Amino acid sequence: MSASMGHPASVADAIFVDEVGIEIGLLGDFRLKSAYQPIFRRAGAELRPIGIEGRVAPFLEGKAVAATEFLGNVSPDRRLFVESLCNALHLRNHPNVGLPWLELFVSYNPRGSGEFLREMAALAEILGEIDLDPRLVVCEISEAAALDQESLQALAKEIRRHGMRVAIGDFSHSPGGQVGAFRPDIVKIEGAWFRRLCEDDGTARLFAPVAAMFRQLGAQILVGGIETMTQLRVAIDGQADLLQGRLLAPPALAGTIFEEGSLSLERLLDSPGKVVPLFGKHQRR
Repeated sequence: MSASMGHPASVADAIFVDEVGIEIGLLGDFRLKSAYQPIFRRAGAELRPIGIEGRVAPFLEGKAVAATEFLGNVSPDRRLFVESLCNALHLRNHPNVGLPWLELFVSYNPRGSGEFLREMAALAEILGEIDLDPRLVVCEISEAAALDQESLQALAKEIRRHGMRVAIGDFSHSPGGQVGAFRPDIVKIEGAWFRRLCEDDGTARLFAPVAAMFRQLGAQILVGGIETMTQLRVAIDGQADLLQGRLLAPPALAGTIFEEGSLSLERLLDSPGKVVPLFGKHQRR
């Protein structure tokens, strides 16, 4: 489907605030909304919500469309603008979740040093505007393999200079040497690599030593994309610090009331395939 993208002069010009205070991005025919997926920490027999990951939820003619469909309409020269807009929306809509203590994970695709200096400064400015403690923000560096170690170290230093924490995403393309180069606070493991790992008992045993290696470097391990009971068991057996996935809770739009109660691991493991509706019961009015 072809759709007009529009060319706002600035990120601020592309943001509209609706009648209940939720901020929406306007790009031509598209309406961009923030969706958040919970991240849990294991505490004994429970999983306790500690954070949310911001994700773009595009709408076209009032209907939700896949993020890949939306991004297919974004020209390469507009990618940075769109990413900046999405992260601005995720930050500005954080108060609409209703739990100000939740950590917020945002993604950043690194480019040249001049650009990431401006991007980090822009994020820090928004944090000041909405009075969000920068220590609650985790900036996940995606496609880290595209940068050399010196550039990664410079980017991580700039993120931390503004008080935010650093995560590295897309593990399958981010070798251990990169992790050691800039010591991220969090290593996120998900996607095809983790799914393949979980297909066989023998390969599943590899997860624990991989997680231990990153933990020795001072990083917490976040396993995302958990959709099956097998994946959850592998993550738990491997002592993952943080857990995320549709099996635990699906993403929900900004403005959805977040019930802050913990999840019972026993209940999850006894109810294979059942998604616990922690998010999404109803919307704020």
